[in-house]
Amino acid sequence: SGGLGMLAFKGYVRRVWSRNYFDYDVFRLVVRMRGAATRQRILRQLQQPMNRHQLARELGMDWKSVDRHVELLMRHGLLEPVEGSGEKAYRLSERGRKLLELLEEVEELERERQPNR
Repeated sequence: SGGLGMLAFKGYVRRVWSRNYFDYDVFRLVVRMRGAATRQRILRQLQQPMNRHQLARELGMDWKSVDRHVELLMRHGLLEPVEGSGEKAYRLSERGRKLLELLEEVEELERERQPNR
């Protein structure tokens, strides 16, 4: 994810990104904006449902900070609530799963572009 922040939103990356129905706002949210690395960590952590407190503990973060990131990710349809007992839990939505696959693809492209890193 370190190399992703250096990528410009152009050329092949733009085509791959938009072909997968993600707009520039989502790109900025998970790649360019302040907090993008944290949002990527949250997405990766939520392969299994967790509530915000569990997530904060796993990531070693303040739950209020996690809360803000979860809200942003929910707003963009990348997470979904899990109904059940106790505190509301979250998991990756299908869109969030697709985004993680796309991030992996873009990271692989970046590694191929800079083989001596």
